[in-house]
Amino acid sequence: MRFITLRDGTDVIQCVIEKSKVPEGVWEASQGVKIETSLELEGTISKDARAPTGYEVHVSDIKIVTPCDQYPITKDQSPEWLLDMRHLWLRSRKMNAVLKVRNTVLQSFRTFYLKQGFIEFSAPILQPNQSEGGSTLFEVKYYQDKTFLTRAGNCTRRLRSTATRDYSPYLLASARRRARLHVT
Repeated sequence: MRFITLRDGTDVIQCVIEKSKVPEGVWEASQGVKIETSLELEGTISKDARAPTGYEVHVSDIKIVTPCDQYPITKDQSPEWLLDMRHLWLRSRKMNAVLKVRNTVLQSFRTFYLKQGFIEFSAPILQPNQSEGGSTLFEVKYYQDKTFLTRAGNCTRRLRSTATRDYSPYLLASARRRARLHVT
């Protein structure tokens, strides 16, 4: 018997492959499934209190779409390394939960402000030249060009009517550091 934890962005479900109930090709294909392998499954969903979400899929067919050789994230990784691998780290259950909470909070803000007659406005974050004197300018390589992170969102917002709300991140250069970092 083999178990696969299938994640689709909404939740996870346990998938069970029983050797005696599937063709030999399905059993062999399931042997190559590693973490982050992209696959298609067919099966029957049944209730099972032992499964992580209370349900499991009894697999009848499996098709590996894209195999994954080695998933680089393990339990003991530094925060810096995880930020370098953020595209993979965001797939974890913890980070997915954080994104869902953030989405709910932002959606609540949007709903509240829309009901109050505000409109949402997104100020630009990247710009081709300096603003506000350029003393805390932060240069970014953007494809083959160089561009700058802006602090001019407030200037842009002032040009709009007062009934606007912007959820863009605020970027401030850290005055206490020599490193080329931005605080968001």
